[in-house]
Order: sequence, then structure tokens, then C-alpha cells
Amino acid sequence: MVELGTRRTTERVRVGNSPPKAARAVFLSRLEEAIEQARYTVNLKPDSHEYLTDLGWSLVEAEYFDEAQTVLKRAVAMSPPDYELARENLAELHRRMRGSVDR
Repeated sequence: MVELGTRRTTERVRVGNSPPKAARAVFLSRLEEAIEQARYTVNLKPDSHEYLTDLGWSLVEAEYFDEAQTVLKRAVAMSPPDYELARENLAELHRRMRGSVDR
């Protein structure tokens, strides 16, 4: 299950008795579907910081870091001061980007 707008990682979920590689493939397939749906909702309401946050997080999970950064920065810029999720997701993206360089 892919949940948009959250930081919960679902990679560890196994699909039936599938080996981890197969589960990862299913996860990525569903993630691509989530990204497609998030893009659709952003197109319907491009000024929604919530929809942008959802799209940005889906892109982070798929490791599309450059696009995720662009989307999340836009979400942060549009967000009211008390909306922390976009800021938290952007911070997590930066942690992951540093981690991918360290590998």
C-alpha cells in the first residue's frame, strides 16, 4: 500500500511469499501509479499545497530526487506557516539525497 503525503516507508512489506525483489517491483509499480494519480490531482488543482506535497513525497519514495525537490519547494512556498508536512518532507528528501551521495 502506498500512502501519499506521509513518510511511512512501505518497502519492507512482502507480497505473499514473494522474495524481497518481487515485493520491491510491486512497490515500485504501485508507486508509479501513485505518482500518476498525484500528477492528475495537481493538474486539477495546481495551487494546492497539499496535492503538491503528496506528489513530492511520492517522487521522493521513487527516488526521483530532482523533481521531488522542485515540487516540494513549491509546496513549501505555497503552504501556510502552520503546515509542516511539506517542510518535513523536504528535509527528509535532503537527508536521502545526502545518503545517496555517501553510498
